[in-house]
Amino acid sequence: MSARIGDFIELGVQRIIVFSSTSVQSKQTSGDASEQKLVAQLAQAEQTLEQACGRAGVKLTIFRPSMIYGHGRDQNVFKIASLIRRFGIMLLVGEASGLRQPVHADDLVDACIAVLEAPQTYNKTYTLAGAERLSYRTMVERIFLGLGKKIRIYSLPLRVFRGVLWSASKLTQFNYTPEMANRMNQDLVYDYQPAVDDFAYQPQRFLTQPKRDLPEEAV
Repeated sequence: MSARIGDFIELGVQRIIVFSSTSVQSKQTSGDASEQKLVAQLAQAEQTLEQACGRAGVKLTIFRPSMIYGHGRDQNVFKIASLIRRFGIMLLVGEASGLRQPVHADDLVDACIAVLEAPQTYNKTYTLAGAERLSYRTMVERIFLGLGKKIRIYSLPLRVFRGVLWSASKLTQFNYTPEMANRMNQDLVYDYQPAVDDFAYQPQRFLTQPKRDLPEEAV
């Protein structure tokens, strides 16, 4: 997007809404080089957009969503559901107590519509997260229940779990990083009150419609 900003400005675009990621905040101290690179790229892209839009007088709003899910199109909740369907179990690191705030894709669409012509949102950045703060374990339990399956969760030590992920990355197209295991017991929660104040952002609770969001196959 940042590489094409000049083209949009030449076309006379006056309003831009873009999605970044809460990774800009949560992965700043990641020990994984690829994640550090991603964070740097996202931060640079945000800065480039802000500067270019500022010079051209384009009204910019940046959204940083948390873990996105919905309609079987995501690589987060739906991927977990797919593993549960395939194996009937889920492996976690220790207590998997790290908090998460999954946000539904529909809430992001609503946010775009809400800010489109809202001057108070121009040239601002907002974090968009879900309504519930759930431990990683509770989130997985909710997915089991949404699939109508018995909850079968097994806890593994961090080192063993890393080995499992490493094996999965070699046998499948799963993109493993050691930090994925580390974060399972780390809180990734965010304050979205500014979005509530400025455009009445009202996200839904997690997985209220499992038939819609956990289809048999990816959409």
